[in-house]
Amino acid sequence: MKYTIHQDMNGIIASPISPSACASGVDTAYSQDIPPVTYNTDALTKNVAATVMVNNETLGAAAAEALIEKMKERRS
Repeated sequence: MKYTIHQDMNGIIASPISPSACASGVDTAYSQDIPPVTYNTDALTKNVAATVMVNNETLGAAAAEALIEKMKERRS
């Protein structure tokens, strides 16, 4: 994340490995007016502009249903 901060970005989206691992990078981005957004894992800091959370079980079920439908279409 620190490399990205120095690339003159308008924002950063990250999917952190752990909430504590990315907190300092999020704080640094925030302090430089670069809004940090986390995806599927939050950061242990209040300086996150937004967090996007998904339900992997629901997404997996939807993907499986779509695959089943495609397979049915191929059989027809």
